[in-house]
Amino acid sequence: MAAGIMDISLGNEMDREDMKHHISMLITKGRLHLAPIGPDPEVILDIGTGTGIWAIDTADLYPNAKVIATDLSPIQPQWVPPNLSFEIDDAEEEWLFDPQSIDLVHARYLFHGIRDWPRLLRQAKRVLKPGGYVELVEMHVIPTSPDNTLPPNSQIMEFYTTLSSISSEVGLDLSVAQKYGSMMVDAGFENVVEEVFDLPIGDWMPDRRMKEVGAFQRFQMVEGLHGIAFGALTRVAGWTPTRVQVFLAGVRREMRDRGVHCMYTL
Repeated sequence: MAAGIMDISLGNEMDREDMKHHISMLITKGRLHLAPIGPDPEVILDIGTGTGIWAIDTADLYPNAKVIATDLSPIQPQWVPPNLSFEIDDAEEEWLFDPQSIDLVHARYLFHGIRDWPRLLRQAKRVLKPGGYVELVEMHVIPTSPDNTLPPNSQIMEFYTTLSSISSEVGLDLSVAQKYGSMMVDAGFENVVEEVFDLPIGDWMPDRRMKEVGAFQRFQMVEGLHGIAFGALTRVAGWTPTRVQVFLAGVRREMRDRGVHCMYTL
């Protein structure tokens, strides 16, 4: 997995990754995956596992399965279920897993680290058993507003359009979530299914569960803005540190504004 453009302290990023896992579980009502792999999978692969929280929960859910979780960074905990193993690996290099050996390939929130998605999908297809599944989970991070309370000239929109442009310069695609379906078809997958969930920023939606989702999402975004954007805006866009800090203060202010109703999709 290629290095991204984010510049986040390790402790804060690990906390944010675990919070994003909690958000995903709230959105899917407790489902670790949507692929219908059956009750007795034999081998599950988690690409770009991060803190390993999804892999740990999955290993607990399927105690008879072998769960393999890979990442470039060895930041995962030491004490894990006995059927789970962590491996340091780059998902953009050649995969060394045996052909037709894996029941489920899972990858989540990797838009900032993968440059060659078609190659990754071809490799996933090669290692999947006949009838196996690949499941990609990603945010479409250009926000929308269902009631138009987020104006086009808002600092939130400027933040994401600027970050999208910067990402393109270094070979990353922040809108890749919208292309997963077509890329999977192009890679030769069959029975491709896309499910889209609302992911609000803030607790403005009437549903109690979605209020909780939005509150967590706003918190992790506000706390993570500096790490997400500072390096990209200074090193790639050439902004001064002061300009970045002033700009991000405005983005945080809009994210905390209860009158601004914006959301991603997942």
